[in-house]
Amino acid sequence: MKDTKVIFRIMLLAVVLLAGGTAWGEKVYTPADVPNPNIADRSQYVADPAGYLSPEAKAEVNRQLAEVRKATTAEIAVAILPSIGDETVDEFAPELFKQWGLGKTDKDNGMLLLIDMGGKKARIETGYGMEGVFTDAFCSELLRGDLFPRMKEGDVDGGVKAVIAHISAVATNPEVRDEIMSELADGQAGLTEEDIETLKEMAWFVAMIVFFAGLCIFVYKVVKTRGKDRYEKALAWRGSLVMLGGAALFSGGMALPLFLIAYILYRLKRNKPLRCPKCGKKMRRLSEKADNAYLTPAEDLEEQIKSVDYDVWECPACHTIEKYAYRSPQTKFAECPACKTVAYEMVSDEVRVKPTDISQGIGVKTYKCRFCGHTKEEQYKIPRLEAAAAAAGAAAAIGSSLSDSGSSGGGFSGGSSGGGGASGGW
Repeated sequence: MKDTKVIFRIMLLAVVLLAGGTAWGEKVYTPADVPNPNIADRSQYVADPAGYLSPEAKAEVNRQLAEVRKATTAEIAVAILPSIGDETVDEFAPELFKQWGLGKTDKDNGMLLLIDMGGKKARIETGYGMEGVFTDAFCSELLRGDLFPRMKEGDVDGGVKAVIAHISAVATNPEVRDEIMSELADGQAGLTEEDIETLKEMAWFVAMIVFFAGLCIFVYKVVKTRGKDRYEKALAWRGSLVMLGGAALFSGGMALPLFLIAYILYRLKRNKPLRCPKCGKKMRRLSEKADNAYLTPAEDLEEQIKSVDYDVWECPACHTIEKYAYRSPQTKFAECPACKTVAYEMVSDEVRVKPTDISQGIGVKTYKCRFCGHTKEEQYKIPRLEAAAAAAGAAAAIGSSLSDSGSSGGGFSGGSSGGGGASGGW
């Protein structure tokens, strides 16, 4: 009786092991479970979570696939899994291919070698851009000629290396390289023809908006200067030059005529001879050297630092003097709150209280007038170091996510499967 119980328990254990061998001895993978080897390290192309490949064989396969990618931009990966459960390799491979996004988006030049060790099945899945070279018949020959004979003998290293070596030799052949090569250089973000056309349309749209903005500015100045004297008109057209110059630049040159007309109008109004307000005779404009005699010390300084340019007109008959000021739109100087001279500038910017990770700092900007010496300090707050560090970290993270260089960091490029390839078992 005792022996019968022992035998029964042994038989029960055997049944459990046979029925649940997968659950006990190996993991069943879904496409979502398979780790993408290229995410963390761009030099890795083999997903082998159970370690069927030797380190030496894995390194050799990765090296060859990296060379193929560099030479052709084609993205080829290998997945060797203990089990894919009830799902067939024909179902599993396209899902994994799509999930990883093998191949460049403009060419779909990706390829996947999937090996199901538990089911003793394998499939080669190809993208649209690879089907012209790696036909279904060719992929079938790779499996039956290179992979399956070695897998029957338990030589996983030899089988995988043979397939990848054959694929590498064909892919890098100069006669077929151009057919599978993406229009985009490997590792670069690029634009499709559709993207380029979209950008052209957007650029044209923006240029038109900028042009009409410039046109509105021009018309506004025309209306605003009606009934004004020549000096006011000259100031108005001078003030429009910066905006119209920007419009000419960002409209692709469409607003350039507006800028040129505004400039001509400005020069005409500024240089138009004056009539003496006393005797009515034509006045003459003095040279930059001669007009200094009629400038105040403050005005002379403004001309020296080029914050204001003065035109001095003299009547040759009665010697009446007229002065007109043209402030430079590009000057760094502001008007002094004390003496009103356009010679007020920031002379220093210093940290009075250094920020810490728990408190803000204090900075002080000092402004001083070059003419009267009037000085003023303005305080401002400096963000905490913690906030600054967080901002720097965020910027670094964004920069890292946008970069794709070297052997660290990467991922495949978003291609899709074309449904081609071949499958079978050993």
